[in-house]
Amino acid sequence: MRLLSTILISSLLSLFILELGVRYIAPQVKGPQLVWSKEFGFVAPKNSLLEHSLDGVFNYTYHINSQGFRGQEWTMNKNFIFVLGDSYSFGQGVTEGKQYSAIVRRNIFPNSEVINLSTPGWGITQQIKAYLLYSKKFRPKTIILQYASNDPLDNLHFPVIAIENKQFKPLILQPPFFIKWFPRVFRKILYKFQSYQYLRLKITAYLHSSKATKTSGENGPNAEQVNHLKLLKLFVKKLQDDQTKLIFLYHGPHLSNFQNLTSFLKNKKITKLDANSYFKGAGPFDSPDGHEWGEKGHAIIAQQLITLLRPGKEGN
Repeated sequence: MRLLSTILISSLLSLFILELGVRYIAPQVKGPQLVWSKEFGFVAPKNSLLEHSLDGVFNYTYHINSQGFRGQEWTMNKNFIFVLGDSYSFGQGVTEGKQYSAIVRRNIFPNSEVINLSTPGWGITQQIKAYLLYSKKFRPKTIILQYASNDPLDNLHFPVIAIENKQFKPLILQPPFFIKWFPRVFRKILYKFQSYQYLRLKITAYLHSSKATKTSGENGPNAEQVNHLKLLKLFVKKLQDDQTKLIFLYHGPHLSNFQNLTSFLKNKKITKLDANSYFKGAGPFDSPDGHEWGEKGHAIIAQQLITLLRPGKEGN
């Protein structure tokens, strides 16, 4: 009994010291906290305000609508524009209303409605599934598909789309161990501890790196890139069959190690927008949380998209 008490007290003391050390020496970013979804892996909780902060550096609050996506409630319209992306298009590190999707909407509404289906951590596998799910009701005329260099690896974390007989097949996910065995209330309590955030990020980074293959350089694309391009090619065909315009939005340097994708994008039927090519003059264009698109960057992207969305306009 005495040994058990000693172990318990020692463990609690160690956790307390770790918490103090992390909190005051290496404070961790809080949020945005997502919830488990068997359809997508992780999503934003519906009708919520998500906190995203780092003590003394930044503090953001993101409004999540009744559909579980950032931004205003969707209104019925004759012309819908979907935004499909990850944390860049979600607007992580950007004040509410200053993300490019919101700026575009203010400039083209009520003639068109912008539906931002972007969520942090999503890859093209979730983006395709979101399109398949919501296009049945809204039938968008234009898709803004945003790419980031971590997308090929993100596709491996929670693959929710497979290709079968040259068609997309939606998949349903099984919850990971942590979600299955620990109640959400317990996870919310854990989330308040800086030491938990620190350990979670370290473990997540290790698991992600274990899934990645080394870029093969001159020998061709790696496994993640092959998978990503395969999904993208079929998605582009799907959009063409649906007579839906595609705008491929990206940050130039993110394509530097993906030559096969660069070659594919030379397809003249794909309208392309390299945000980085417009980031000129007085910066900074990045956000305090480390994303290359901050509020100034989003404003520039929005203006370019507004131009592209005018009839008869095409990208580079």
